[in-house]
Amino acid sequence: MPWWSQVTWDVARAGGFVAYGLLTLAIVTGLLHSLRWSGERWPRLVNNEVHTHLTLLSLIFTVVHVIAVALDPFTAFRLNELLVPLASHYRPLWMAFGILALYLGIAVGLSTALRPRIGYRAWRMLHFMTFAVFVFATIHGLGTGSDSRTGWATAIYALSTLAVGGLATARLVVSKMIPRIRLAGAALLVMLAAGGAGWAMAGPLRAGWNAVANNGQGSGARVPVPGVATASAQASPLPLSTAFEGAYRVRSGDDSEDGGIRVEVQASLANGATGTLDIVLVGQDAGGALAIQSSEVLIQELSPSKATYQGTIAGSRGSSLVLDMAGDSNGASQKMLLALVLDPSTGTAHGTITPATGG
Repeated sequence: MPWWSQVTWDVARAGGFVAYGLLTLAIVTGLLHSLRWSGERWPRLVNNEVHTHLTLLSLIFTVVHVIAVALDPFTAFRLNELLVPLASHYRPLWMAFGILALYLGIAVGLSTALRPRIGYRAWRMLHFMTFAVFVFATIHGLGTGSDSRTGWATAIYALSTLAVGGLATARLVVSKMIPRIRLAGAALLVMLAAGGAGWAMAGPLRAGWNAVANNGQGSGARVPVPGVATASAQASPLPLSTAFEGAYRVRSGDDSEDGGIRVEVQASLANGATGTLDIVLVGQDAGGALAIQSSEVLIQELSPSKATYQGTIAGSRGSSLVLDMAGDSNGASQKMLLALVLDPSTGTAHGTITPATGG
């Protein structure tokens, strides 16, 4: 891929995790301050000052994260996709949680700056939104992050949640609220933590999350498919026949959320058709070629038919890959041929999609 794409991608990932870590520390120091924790070498006032500066730093690195994502030529997000919840072409629901976290974080920061004008009570109510920022940021990171299934990323999310959840529960227990309400609140926090852990293990931390997160949409020299069986007989072909062009990314080892080698292609349709093509190939190195172990293909044709096709690679035919696709109109499994060419010098991908005919 182009060096600029690699830089923006790495900065986006690093910026996101740094912002999340700073947010966690900001909440922890804020809770310690409210619990009146202090020591001989760490006066209570320090907690408050550190809390304020960590909150500001977290917001700054969040902006760095957003700018890097906006500049990344591979993801190619439009401005509205980064600012409007559910407008993203990539995992819109999980992106929406990040956008909401950004807006709530800005609101919390403004409430602190405007505290002399809005009063203590209003500031306190707005300040409680910090917990929503943390929850939304956690869901966003797990749901969209390519590093979510790595051990270190899982540890960050788990330890952060335990620290914030544990201190929040302790703060609730020692509050002056009615005992019954305190108990109910503590029980609710435990239930939310257990539910979140269950969702993470059943979703983002399991293989195949990419298909669930965005209907199979992934974020690419021609890719041989050694060891994959030839396609079998098919139903009548789908009508789509078009060229496409876009970009691709190759990840391997720790940089691949599925392990092994992961190739992600994101392209736009051409030749009279408008829409997108997204491909994810996961496999192992087979002497310079990719031995595909799993795949996801999503075609969203905006015109002329406004159809969506989703499926996998079923085999190869000559220099083309055979796609086993289902259209959203009838759901019947049908075959298409994909000629895919990847240019490692530019990080670009192009090729054609045509109906498969014959056996």
